[in-house]
Amino acid sequence: MGPTPTRVETQALRTAAQSFQTSSQALHDRAVPAIGRTGLPSFSVPAMSMGYGHNYDDARSAMDLTCKLGANVLSTISLALTRVANHYEGQDGENAKMFGGNPIPPPALPGKADLSSDAGWLDDTIASLMAIGEGGAVSAMIAVALAGLGTSSARAGGAAIIAPFGVFCLANLRDPVPHFLAASGWNEVEGVLADLFPELQKQVHDVTATAKWQGDGANSFNDYVTNIFAPMIDSARSLAGDMKTSSYEAGGGLSTALLLFIIATYTAITTCLEANADPTGLAGTAIIWATLSMWATFILEIIGEMIATFAMLGIASATIASGYKSLAGWLKDSDGSLDGKSANLSVDDTTTIQDWNQWTE
Repeated sequence: MGPTPTRVETQALRTAAQSFQTSSQALHDRAVPAIGRTGLPSFSVPAMSMGYGHNYDDARSAMDLTCKLGANVLSTISLALTRVANHYEGQDGENAKMFGGNPIPPPALPGKADLSSDAGWLDDTIASLMAIGEGGAVSAMIAVALAGLGTSSARAGGAAIIAPFGVFCLANLRDPVPHFLAASGWNEVEGVLADLFPELQKQVHDVTATAKWQGDGANSFNDYVTNIFAPMIDSARSLAGDMKTSSYEAGGGLSTALLLFIIATYTAITTCLEANADPTGLAGTAIIWATLSMWATFILEIIGEMIATFAMLGIASATIASGYKSLAGWLKDSDGSLDGKSANLSVDDTTTIQDWNQWTE
């Protein structure tokens, strides 16, 4: 007689199946919508962003693809493990009822990332109008402040001094709010992925060790999750953390610069208006000249702050680009297209995991 076959602990398989389904829902219901809130409109990215906007958009698309693909993969694995557990419990009738006698297909590829809102057309329209209004409001506020300073200092030829600083301010002082909203979204995504990665490791151990499932199906499951899926999720978790950090830093730097500009400019306007009320003329002009000099000095300090912000964005851009390259390595197909095919559960893997003839106990 041969050795007594190992008994498969089906409850451990079912627990793992439920865990994978819960993780799939977390990606679908929490991570993917959160990524939808991380977009950076053009009015929030400075002209001198050191490539930050471009690298940010690439990384965001890769993260969206990862989370959508991950949700599909985990759902498929959950179904496969349920089917395995049913088989070992002698419930092939239940499998026929659940799956109609058909094999579980491989997870669907999400296709090209669509990062538009999932809301209805009316909500989308309102959100778009609000975004346009917000973006225009910041630029208009800066333009109005500069125009006000130019008008109030006209008797001293203030426009000549204000113009070069004004061009820089209009091009680089940006709305910080989208960056803070993005940081909040990335914090949610990072949290989901941070919970998922150790859970994957735990469930792989439970399926292959605690459940004592053996054979080609178990080997295929273990190899895919351990060597492809889990490293991809860990890479995405790291990138989400980088995106969160850069968003907070960008929002903070832009907020500081914008606030200092408003304080300096409107203080200068107030002083110039008071000087214009001086009937002596020359004294008023002298005060305006002194005010413009102080304003220009202060704006130079703001420009210095902005240059520091640009340097930070450059570092963040390089960090995000590196993280994107690492994640894209899992998602790019052999032809170089970022479609997630290379990281997906293959037809052979899906077939092997649920192949009745390959299961042993």
